Amino acid sequence: MRYSGKSKIRSTPFCRKSGSLKTPFVGVIVVVVIVVVVIVVVAVVVVVVVVVVVVVVVVVVVVVAVEVVVMAVVVVVVVVVLMAVKCFVAGKVDFAVIRLR
Repeated sequence: MRYSGKSKIRSTPFCRKSGSLKTPFVGVIVVVVIVVVVIVVVAVVVVVVVVVVVVVVVVVVVVVAVEVVVMAVVVVVVVVVLMAVKCFVAGKVDFAVIRLR
């Protein structure tokens, strides 16, 4: 092998093949960008989770409120119907007693 006169420089993280040094700030910038992206992604995930939890809680509260109102209406209707039946039966019984006398 003949010697060409050029020194062979291996490529390292801080050294290009041409031999000029890379600025060490490039690595710092890459790390900062990665950290910022991770923080933004975590913040977005937290916001989405909080919004989903709030929506679920609101839906549960609305469903429970509607259920309570429906049950109250059903109870009132049942009580009114039972009172009407009681009065109707009592009226029939009274009529029967009056007729028997």
